[in-house]
Amino acid sequence: MNTYTYFGGTAETSDANIEKTEAKIAEIKGDEPQSSLLYTDAVMRFAKQHNIKANEIREKYKSRTAGVATAIAASDLLANKLLAWVNMLSGIETHDVSRAIFTYLKETDVSAYKEQSYEYKMEVENLSAHDINGTVVMRDESGNALGDEMPCTVAKDGYANVTFCGTVPSSESFGSHVYTIDIMQDGKLMKRSYMNVEIKEKLNASLSDAEDTVENLEDIGVEINSTFNAKVSGTVKLTAPDGWQMESTEQKFEIAPGESERISFKIASAEKKPFNEYEFTYTVLDDNGELLSGGTKLLDFTIATRSGGEIDVKNFDGDISDWANAYPIHINPPDDLTSLDAWKNANIAVKSYMKWDENYYYVLTDVYDDLHYQGYTGNQMWQGDSLQIAFDTLNNDTTAYANDDYEFGIGQTALGTEVEAYAAGEPNTAGSRSAEWAKIIRDNDNKITRYLVRLPKDEIYPLDLKQGTTFGYNICVNDADVLNRDKVIEFTAGVNGAKRPNLFKTFTLVGTSDSAQLTPDGNYSSVVKINDTGFGS
Repeated sequence: MNTYTYFGGTAETSDANIEKTEAKIAEIKGDEPQSSLLYTDAVMRFAKQHNIKANEIREKYKSRTAGVATAIAASDLLANKLLAWVNMLSGIETHDVSRAIFTYLKETDVSAYKEQSYEYKMEVENLSAHDINGTVVMRDESGNALGDEMPCTVAKDGYANVTFCGTVPSSESFGSHVYTIDIMQDGKLMKRSYMNVEIKEKLNASLSDAEDTVENLEDIGVEINSTFNAKVSGTVKLTAPDGWQMESTEQKFEIAPGESERISFKIASAEKKPFNEYEFTYTVLDDNGELLSGGTKLLDFTIATRSGGEIDVKNFDGDISDWANAYPIHINPPDDLTSLDAWKNANIAVKSYMKWDENYYYVLTDVYDDLHYQGYTGNQMWQGDSLQIAFDTLNNDTTAYANDDYEFGIGQTALGTEVEAYAAGEPNTAGSRSAEWAKIIRDNDNKITRYLVRLPKDEIYPLDLKQGTTFGYNICVNDADVLNRDKVIEFTAGVNGAKRPNLFKTFTLVGTSDSAQLTPDGNYSSVVKINDTGFGS
């Protein structure tokens, strides 16, 4: 037994120990040498590295100086210490034969529906020393079998196509899941594969936009869109906000594959609120009472109301009492829709209101954002905190900006308030616009950036500012917390990235609308008067 000195001690050479341990591992693996002892094999690789290093030093340096001896001894010592761990691990670890079994799923990402049965194919290649005479079964994330165990027979050094099946339980949640496909033999797991499964709703449901003021609104709609491959029937239920009465709260439906339908709920009476924020809950059930879809949403109004007079932007102080009769659209609202605290902590969420008169189109937008940051100017404002407003004035649904389309950027930059026309219809041209078009107030305490914008009619020509005019409209909000924009949200697609006016929703210029009475101690969905704290943090 050769030993070498290391800093006053000695270390046994590791060669014999390596051979002995390798023999032990080979005995455990038996006739499946390609099988795995995961942790044993991993530590053994490190032990071998140090053994090889010790032998390389021995071979290279024949003279045994103190330094050489210490280097050899240190490597052998580490190898032997690791081999002690290898021997301990090999005694408690079960060897895994799956390394010699290869599976190839025909589909690794699939969509499925609740209570539907599916059959899938998998190719199994068996390079182990034994035939596979077992079964294959599909399991959910809790390990529950989703179908019967199917035969899985593959000769050694051969391959076979294997079928497995599963039924998605009604209790499964919608969304993304990872299911396992297990090859079993004699009660032991031979191989596990994974499949990404998206559990889809048989239909999608959403609350329809309101297209008129509350006093003129006849119904509330729930849009349902079938994604299923067979007819779906059931019931849509609607829960209205306090102060609203519906003629009915349940409607039966039957919808064919790929079809869409608007389910109408007639309004019996509706109590107006300041700022017109109304929460509705809709639930879609099949004929067995199983949930198909549902949600709770604030009602969006795709309208701009007529202003009672010209709105003063220059002297705007953050008080929006005069906007209590306007109607909102919402972008990225928090889960707790009616909680003002939830809105303040949303980072980032938007409420926006629109008005008009014969000379101007007005936009009031509250951006709930924990930090205001804008490091750019001019036509690069979109890279920092800013608002974008876009018009398809003729509502002609082009797939790119045409000579009737406009897009404006509004931001508070190092140069002050800036307004930029990113795109302009004829006869106007893109470029900077007057700062007097906008007033931006930041309230760091309430985490609100409040934008008031007034667009002259000549600058949005040919939009006809009169009651009944329809047009495509969209807003987009950019958020930068550090240097560059890291979030962007928009009412619909079509502003951020590709410019697609055909994706804008249709808005209508409507007449004046009365407001519910504001009271000094009222608890409202919006902060009526914000504090101008400036744009510092």
